[in-house]
Amino acid sequence: MQSTYSDGLNRAAPATRGIDASAIQAFLDGLEREELELHSFMFWKDGAVIAEGWWAPYAPGLRHMLHSSVKSFVGTGIGLAVDRGLLALDAKVADFFPEHVPPDAPASLHRMTVRHLLTMTSGHGSGISGGEWRRLTTSWIADFFKEPMVYEPGERFVYCSGCSYMLAAILQKVTGERVRDWMAPRFFEPLGIEDLAWDVGPDGVNTGGNGIRAKTSDLLKLALVHMQGGQWQGQQLLSPAWTAAATGAQIEDIVIGHFDGKRYADPGAPGAEKREGYGFQWWRGPDNTFTASGLFGQHAIAFPDHNAVIAFTGGIAPREKRVHRLIWENIVADMQRRRAPDAGPADADARLARRLAALSMPIEHGETIPASRADFHAAYAIAPNDDNVARIALACRGDDCTFTLTDDRGAHEIAASFSSWRDGQTSMTGWRIHHSYQPDQARVLARAFWRDEQTLVMDWIFVETAFRDHVVCRFDGDEIRFDRRVNTNSTRKEMDTLSGRRLS
Repeated sequence: MQSTYSDGLNRAAPATRGIDASAIQAFLDGLEREELELHSFMFWKDGAVIAEGWWAPYAPGLRHMLHSSVKSFVGTGIGLAVDRGLLALDAKVADFFPEHVPPDAPASLHRMTVRHLLTMTSGHGSGISGGEWRRLTTSWIADFFKEPMVYEPGERFVYCSGCSYMLAAILQKVTGERVRDWMAPRFFEPLGIEDLAWDVGPDGVNTGGNGIRAKTSDLLKLALVHMQGGQWQGQQLLSPAWTAAATGAQIEDIVIGHFDGKRYADPGAPGAEKREGYGFQWWRGPDNTFTASGLFGQHAIAFPDHNAVIAFTGGIAPREKRVHRLIWENIVADMQRRRAPDAGPADADARLARRLAALSMPIEHGETIPASRADFHAAYAIAPNDDNVARIALACRGDDCTFTLTDDRGAHEIAASFSSWRDGQTSMTGWRIHHSYQPDQARVLARAFWRDEQTLVMDWIFVETAFRDHVVCRFDGDEIRFDRRVNTNSTRKEMDTLSGRRLS
């Protein structure tokens, strides 16, 4: 049976769309076998979502940071402006911001166009990553224009989040509104995307190439609208000409180096990989697919030849390609069989539905509290360290355990539960292992348990991001050792061990 959910998408059983549920089961088996951490998964085919799951405590109504899949959103914003005659693809980038162009800028910079930004062929020798700019508080526009121009614009593909930021800045310049606000009535609201949040850079501009927090269904709809030639429920939101150009191969046979935590390495570097091509802020893939692709595993893949879209979020860098391989080996292989739909009851569909409903993060936990720790309050002075942490305090009683860390930014608290996930807000320091993200407040789900009398373990899931921190406090008399590591990151995954002595 098919029904309409609050996200505006119909649901149906896999068999009704000619899909064998065992193929999706095999995909899930592969994720478990290879320990690939997905947070959500949605599979739409022929008019309905036929499989979906969230690994608890992730849930359908929660937003998730999308990272570079945001580039496909900002490209959509540009398409809306181009369709309305507000912007031309051959418009010169420098002409929008003459106040930021250096007086000694090379002539090639003045030849850079909006099209070059869309196709990542700006002429720069290396890309600017979101993590590189995130700690920069001065104008990102000015910094973009200071980057060395090594190539003629259009000559060479160099993946660059700075290009996407400039698209957002240009769109704001021509519309008078931030991209998120301008797109809301023209794109987000017709799709039922209601609470999408988008970070703002120091120029007062949405960050363009990253920084969106949205639901998995929102990401799926973005790809679905483009696969449907710009249509959504009878409305033509984007022109077919734009969606065809945006998702087509504007640049072909791309070879890029692995992400090194700061910039994309030279294409000749060891481990370089081949990509099918690039459109206007969309990746081209095998079998006529196109993808909105985000670091750590935030992807929406459209399969026009099968009238299907798969969207997922996770925390899996640098192993996203393994998820794609599992999709092709199992789900795509099944779609290629093109079997006839079967509307009758299917035990396989029911088994899959039960499994998807029971998904959860495989996180170690225990509920036994040692008698000596039933009421535990302690504060520790921390030895000098590079993270400027001065104090750690713990207050554990009954089901509650509150952890407080004090550093040069102030005091940062996380409240955990021994029996369930505690939902809260925190200012906890963590940019070094969180891809340079450090918001003033972040939503966190926290749980704690005593592994033994001397070892307190906490898991902090920053549930609107890809990041999940595993924290271990080890006690030895009046001394504490504090270790913290993250599930995924572009660079380091562990903070330096902190040690301290109990305060009287």
